[in-house]
Amino acid sequence: MRPQSDFLPRRWSLMAGVVLGLLMMSAVSSGAQLLGPEYRLSPGDVLQVQVFGEQQMSGEYTVGPAGTISIPQMGQIYVRDTTLKDIEKVLTERLSELLRFPHVLVTINETASTRKVYVSGQVEKQGPLLLPFGATVVDALAGAGIGDFSDISRVRVTHPGQSPTTLDFSGLRTDEPIDISERVQYGDIIYVPKVQDKIAVLGQVNQPGSVYVPIGEEVTVLEALSRIGQGLSARADRSAALLIRKDSTTISIDLNKLLEEGDITQNKLLQAGDVLVVHEAANISVVGEVTNPTTFLSGEPVTVLQAISQAGGFTREAALTQGQVFTHAGEARPVDLEALWKEGDLTQNVLMYPGDILVVPEAEPETLMVVGAVARPGPLDIAQQEERDVLRIVTVAGVTATADLRRVTIYREGDQIVANLQAVMDEGKLEQNVDVEPGDVIMVPEKETLYVLGAVGRQGKLAWEPGMSIVDVLTAVGGLAARAQKNNIAVVRTRPDGTWESIKLSVGPLAQGIPPEPHELKAGDIVYVPPRGVKRNILTLIRDALWTVGAVINILE
Repeated sequence: MRPQSDFLPRRWSLMAGVVLGLLMMSAVSSGAQLLGPEYRLSPGDVLQVQVFGEQQMSGEYTVGPAGTISIPQMGQIYVRDTTLKDIEKVLTERLSELLRFPHVLVTINETASTRKVYVSGQVEKQGPLLLPFGATVVDALAGAGIGDFSDISRVRVTHPGQSPTTLDFSGLRTDEPIDISERVQYGDIIYVPKVQDKIAVLGQVNQPGSVYVPIGEEVTVLEALSRIGQGLSARADRSAALLIRKDSTTISIDLNKLLEEGDITQNKLLQAGDVLVVHEAANISVVGEVTNPTTFLSGEPVTVLQAISQAGGFTREAALTQGQVFTHAGEARPVDLEALWKEGDLTQNVLMYPGDILVVPEAEPETLMVVGAVARPGPLDIAQQEERDVLRIVTVAGVTATADLRRVTIYREGDQIVANLQAVMDEGKLEQNVDVEPGDVIMVPEKETLYVLGAVGRQGKLAWEPGMSIVDVLTAVGGLAARAQKNNIAVVRTRPDGTWESIKLSVGPLAQGIPPEPHELKAGDIVYVPPRGVKRNILTLIRDALWTVGAVINILE
């Protein structure tokens, strides 16, 4: 394989840096355009509160990760997703209990306001990144630094509590327009994958191999043959080379017409991900996520397993369930290599004939979230985990000394599974060691704690004490947020037998001085206070809240 520098120019880092820098300055300078009357507040905003005649109540207050600000004599106030006029109205109503004619003015200090995000993957600076008010995803990419092999066509952005979205910024390296209006939110996780698309020239050339190609770069068949493959070998079949596109479509190339007759219609443009195979009458090729992409001679048909062994086996990034065999005629036949390799399904061990090509594509990342009493909370990529049971995942995250392994809970979309990992280790009860799935939230509780989530002043774990009531809990976390459903508080409790129950509580009468119905909370309980307007399944709401809390913890660490 030839080095990248021998074939492709290395100008993309400088060009991308200049373009992204200009875009970042443009986005920040236009931040004032965000502050229309309908602007909704977000964590990281710095509010300038002026109470005329009351200097001690005036000042700057930062909206925290939970969406609240804390003002002397007024306590925690939930401001997330509200307008400046809404906040002025709330503060005026609160102050009316203390002052005769309060007058309040609330503005945003754009210079001090920030957005904290976490950028990972193929960037120069991985980790937490502090961005200015009004910053966009493009600004985050500029701040983290992208290089030649940052695949900005598949940037994955995960807003707190939401499913990931994939954005295409490849226009930064081409002349195509892009959308630079996608603004970051506090706590976003931005992942930039590595460019995995190569141009490969295999078969009867003097130097078979492949090179990475930055997004937007194109080469022709002639350039690929001469500069990557170093020309055709003496045994090359010039009648029909095969061009395999990234989307699995195939094109037959007549090298005789191209090289001897000058037929430029055969000089196709190759793009990232293409494979150009120059046949020899008895060649079989194996390309993609294998240890050594190869083309080898065979006087007779071989099985898929024999072909894979010639290529040295799979890489860790291989999508084994999506293998394909392309015949010499261009027909595509799917092959489940995972069923063949791991389960011994010999129906997938099909014969490959001279001229066939086996393609092993790259797998997509698969993540779940681990929170609670673990050493490394946050998202965990399980794509390379061959055994996906909860005990292995919790072991990878590292349990703490205070972890209660009897009540490890898996929150899946609309469902809850309780696993007694202590029984797995002490008594060998393997039925408790359930399998996990991408998107799960695994919570490892502490022995003497409970968790408070939702529309409260501060989300997270809280030390449990005997006799603790719902009023004690809400007091400890800074009270209810402004948008809290006071009459619809849920307590999710796991019973010793692994089943669970949801207990509905109400603190609405507190506003009239009436204490709520007494109900003692227990260690391990999850107290969830839903915001107004939310009516989804309670377990789904808890899963989303835990995912958000876990993401914020991971960023702060």
